Amino acid sequence: MKALIVDDEPTVRLLLSRILRREVDCAVTEATDGIEALDLLARFHFDFVVIDIMMPIMDGLETLEAIRGTPQLRNLPVMVLSAVRDEAQVRQLVSLGVSAYLTKPLRPSDASARVQRFVAQLGASTHVAQQGQGRTLLGLADGAKLLVVDGDADFRHFVRSTLGHQYVISDAEGGAQGLRACLDARPAAILLGQNLGAVPANMFLRKLRTLPGLAAVPVVVAGSRGNEAPPADADAVIQRTFVPETFKKQFSRLVSGGTPEHGVLLARPELRPQMISATEQVFGMMLGIEVFADAVEPAPPGPGADHACVKLSLPAEESDLEFGVSTARDMSERMTALFLQGADLVTEEDVASTLQEVANIISGRLQNALRGRDDEVTIGLPVVSVLTQALPIAEAWAGVGFHNAAGDVRFTTYLRPVPR
Repeated sequence: MKALIVDDEPTVRLLLSRILRREVDCAVTEATDGIEALDLLARFHFDFVVIDIMMPIMDGLETLEAIRGTPQLRNLPVMVLSAVRDEAQVRQLVSLGVSAYLTKPLRPSDASARVQRFVAQLGASTHVAQQGQGRTLLGLADGAKLLVVDGDADFRHFVRSTLGHQYVISDAEGGAQGLRACLDARPAAILLGQNLGAVPANMFLRKLRTLPGLAAVPVVVAGSRGNEAPPADADAVIQRTFVPETFKKQFSRLVSGGTPEHGVLLARPELRPQMISATEQVFGMMLGIEVFADAVEPAPPGPGADHACVKLSLPAEESDLEFGVSTARDMSERMTALFLQGADLVTEEDVASTLQEVANIISGRLQNALRGRDDEVTIGLPVVSVLTQALPIAEAWAGVGFHNAAGDVRFTTYLRPVPR
């Protein structure tokens, strides 16, 4: 991979260069300001850019706007470095599709972990850019052949006992054995797991897509969380779980597409990782706290939760989408205090204003993501309320719970289709 680091501080460039070269084996080019960076981007190919916001001559925000305004660079992954928490700046950065962020002053261990995570996710971004290849599990018929490739015998047995009544299931304990099984008998779909031996998941997927007659086989990855975007050349991710009902529910959604309304979400798998990324950035840059997506899908928000939602109208579809953020009152007061940077007294109006701002910024990122795939979309104003009953979501929703390391901030974000 080739990376471009743009920062006017030599010590920062040195630290990031060392991390990228040693930890993720990247070739690194350095620039000291936005003008130099744009010149390099015009002449050379880079897989991603790490850019500081506060720079002389042309700052990071101006540079990022220029990158997004250049057709050849519009989808270039960008990690930003920021030492400020200005609300307007955060709003603009998130709306411009920042992939990740680092807060200044940099701490080497934190910077290393975040950079490695960012680079690891670039494969998922590549997959999203290559959508439209026509692979789907929709309409997978009863009795179809499903191949499970996983190094855990217990997980293979679990899948067989959970789905074996509906599909003809074969299994392989490693990537090499899985490829051989595909060549011997083409499966209708593949469930790809973990611990695949000498041929790991990424290699398995790359090779599968080059084999005659197998390039169009849909692949579902059993991920540790299920919230992440599919790896490059995979088609979907479901949570790796040993709970039969949870597993069947996830797989059934992929196969049936759920209700027509649910198809609005199913056709836009990139929205979930965009929601997660934007949420992490808003809380990290604007509230100054690092939040993490939970490993399991959250329960729908219940009565008494503070709730902010924004409608994303899709005139070409049968239903619209709604983005929302919900949290218990003590948690929303904690968020508000962080947003107000230590206010002694947090009022109900302060809470509503904070939730409204968070919902507005994240939904703006989703709106841009939808426009990036040529959807016609308009965004409404945030509506803030206290829920009087559990949010009615049926099965057609994409919910993600978040928490911080200390555990004193927990909340849920979600996307769901809503009738007009």
